[in-house]
Amino acid sequence: MLPLTDLNKRFVFVLISVCLVGAFHHGFHIGVFNICHKPIEKWLIQVRETKSEKDAQLTSWIVMTMFPAGCCLGALFSNCRFGHKKIVFYISLLTIGSQVVLNMCREFKSYMMLVMGRFFLGVSAGVCAALAPMYLWDVAPEAWRRVVMVFFQLFISLAMVISQLLGFFMASTNWIIVLVIAVVPVAIGTLALKFCPESPRYVFIMRKNEMKAMMILVWFKNTLDISKHMDEIRNEEDLVKAMPEADLSNIWSKKLLFCFVVVVSEQLCGSSVFIYYSSEILQDVGFDENVSYSVTVGMGWAMLCGTVLALVSIETLKPKILLLISLGLMFLITLVLTIAMFFNLNHDNKEWVSGATVASVVLFGLAYGIGVAHVRWLVIAENFNFLVRPFVAALLFPVNFLISAAVVQMFLAMTVVVRYYIFIPFIVCNFVFFVYIYFCWPKTHVATLP
Repeated sequence: MLPLTDLNKRFVFVLISVCLVGAFHHGFHIGVFNICHKPIEKWLIQVRETKSEKDAQLTSWIVMTMFPAGCCLGALFSNCRFGHKKIVFYISLLTIGSQVVLNMCREFKSYMMLVMGRFFLGVSAGVCAALAPMYLWDVAPEAWRRVVMVFFQLFISLAMVISQLLGFFMASTNWIIVLVIAVVPVAIGTLALKFCPESPRYVFIMRKNEMKAMMILVWFKNTLDISKHMDEIRNEEDLVKAMPEADLSNIWSKKLLFCFVVVVSEQLCGSSVFIYYSSEILQDVGFDENVSYSVTVGMGWAMLCGTVLALVSIETLKPKILLLISLGLMFLITLVLTIAMFFNLNHDNKEWVSGATVASVVLFGLAYGIGVAHVRWLVIAENFNFLVRPFVAALLFPVNFLISAAVVQMFLAMTVVVRYYIFIPFIVCNFVFFVYIYFCWPKTHVATLP
């Protein structure tokens, strides 16, 4: 059992503040478009003075894609050396500004403001997705680090559920309010983050200020007995001094390849398709909008439940087992969905097809939350030291978001050509990822790693 004595009110305050700023708006703006895109398409038809639904749908796809595209750009800046907490704080101001731009798009009847608002929200989310978990890993009690990483994902899942619920009840009449309401928790988190200190590792290793690092540790631990923690930081500093400057030639290894596979699996497992297009999938089977939106909300709740299961079992089952369970379930789910869609395409729309589709959508959320959603942060944190983590994140996370943007943009267009045989690549990817991770999971020991 994890030692509760390692936790204190100050660390919990920092944890909640960072999650509000770095995780909440990320999850909110991933989940919000699944239900809100139909009212937005109707508004786009009015604004652009066109009766073409295809034109409005294309613009809606672009608006949807702007968020992962912005994430891709934002993640490139995660290798900055200005302190993780400081960057997360200042980037939260960009989040608030982008929300203001979104709020003004309907008043000024400008779809470009909607596009730009989504893009810059993505930029801030990309930075936070890479740096906020690193900051939490640095300041968390050692025994609680894995739990903290899952807790960060828990906030993302919670925000997705909230966005889907708000979209279900309010999108048809007040979709703009649904889009911008996330500014409230972000503003609260930004204000709270102002009172949080920088990472003691950053202050000691990068700023060479031992006294300030000790003061920060005293603040975090709420005790003067910090010798053990200072020894840990000094050992990491010795490792950093012995290293050359981080670049691809210095850190290329099987561990980097493994981290790349885990990070990419988060998108190639099919998560973007289910998160953005579950309502479209259900409507193609024959469900009406209300039912498809209800099932989408159910998927969000299942994802939240899966993350809670991971939270309470991460130290018992370990990340490898959770990730294998997650990928194995997603392999079976996408296989069942493909079979169901095959029968649906052949106009053999039996009751089991509808039931299998609903079950696949909901259970995919559960499977995703159990492992794939959060393990990508853990493998980077556990396989690389303080100096190298930002470089690895700046290398791998843009690829993750780039794949997400490509899948979001291409999925509906590809279904016109190949229909739901498009799930076959996800089936293959889930199987390949399962086999690779089972045999290639590295033995991690950060103190001896490059």
